[in-house]
Amino acid sequence: MAPEETSLPRVKMIRTVLVTGGLAVAYSSLLVPSDFWALAMFICGLGLVLWGCYLWAKLKGRSGAWMLLGFLAPAGLIGLLILPVKALPDPASRPPSTPPRGLD
Repeated sequence: MAPEETSLPRVKMIRTVLVTGGLAVAYSSLLVPSDFWALAMFICGLGLVLWGCYLWAKLKGRSGAWMLLGFLAPAGLIGLLILPVKALPDPASRPPSTPPRGLD
């Protein structure tokens, strides 16, 4: 689900659910006695965290590569939290690429 397709509060809610749910799954993998299931849970949890961090970076107007801070969870999440929102320029307020003709 891309942020352009849904409303902003809904995307923020999805981001929050993905990050918190992913952290819960990843950290609960420490409690599983089986190595296979612990690894599977950790990978699934990490995937959810990275997906949530991708949405978080896009909501802040940044590149999707900022999602890699999710690997440093929870310290990387603090980095995403304090990252300032990058103002996206409005296409109507941008100057034209070529000057208007006929005003010499």
